[in-house]
Formats: sequence, C-alpha cells, structure tokens
Amino acid sequence: MVTAAKQKEKNKHLVPRLITIVLIMGFASVMYLLFISQNQDLEQTTADYPTEVREKIAELPEEIQEKINVPTEFPTEPENVQFSYNTEPYNDPKGKITDATFTYFGDEEAAWQAHLRIVLSNVTVVNEKIDDTLVLDNGSTAKISDSEDFKEISWYDDKNIYYNLIFADIEKNILLMMC
Repeated sequence: MVTAAKQKEKNKHLVPRLITIVLIMGFASVMYLLFISQNQDLEQTTADYPTEVREKIAELPEEIQEKINVPTEFPTEPENVQFSYNTEPYNDPKGKITDATFTYFGDEEAAWQAHLRIVLSNVTVVNEKIDDTLVLDNGSTAKISDSEDFKEISWYDDKNIYYNLIFADIEKNILLMMC
C-alpha cells in the first residue's frame, strides 16, 4: 500500500520529469528540421566542436564529408561532442567508410544525450519500431519511435543516406543503442 508520504515524494519528482519528457519530445521532433534543411558546409557547422572531433572529421574523404549533415541547434549548448566512423573491412584505414556517429551530451543541469548515426552506404533497415511518421520538407518520410525513456527518428535523405537520431534524458541512466 502506498502511503501519503511516499505518494507525495513520488509526485515531487513527477513535474520535473514531465517537463524533461516534453522537452525531449519537442527537441527530437524538430531536430531533423534544424539541420537537414540547413545543408551547410560540414567544416562550418562543426567549427565549435572539440579539436579532436574536427581532426577526425578532416580525415574523411571530401565526398564523404559532403554527404554528412549535423545538428546546428540543441535544447542547450552541448557540453561534449564525440565522433567516430566505421570502415569495411572493419578498422581498415583504407577501407570504405560505411557510417559515422556523432554523440552529443548536454550539461549536468540539462541532462540530455543525442546520438546521430549516419549510414553512408546503401542499407535497408528492418525491425524498426514505428509509432508515427512525418513527411519532411524534402518529401522524405521520417519514422518516429517513442518510448518512455527516449525518442528515435530515422529517415533517408534525398541522396539515400540513412539518418538515425536517438534523443534521451540521461538522468534516467539510459543505455542508448543504435540501430
């Protein structure tokens, strides 16, 4: 049986969590509009990223860099940004670059985390959980998956590049998995 004190303590945390969830849902719903429609130069949009991230991006061939779009707006300024990419064969520096992943972290107060995976080669994604769809400005259809802990949006751009964005509240200690 739930006592009045326990219920009051539970309710005390409910409003901040609801506000966080609303912010997360709003952020994820418009995130793709804020950077996919921009189509700015990658060097320009990553100018404020950490030096090691910019250096790693610079390792990519020009034709790969031209395919990558990244967020330009966040709920708060990211405290940290990480970047990695994979090759085929795996970890072969001369191999074909298959995908790139950006991970963004909000500060302790904002407590959000976003993972953007960009698949640069032809891919067909199966077993996606789809709660809703949204038609993007370029006519592409974005698939939206919503859960209590995170929001996921995925779509193909007009160059058949697959984007997968997962946004979560890290106060919930969520382990994010990329599809």
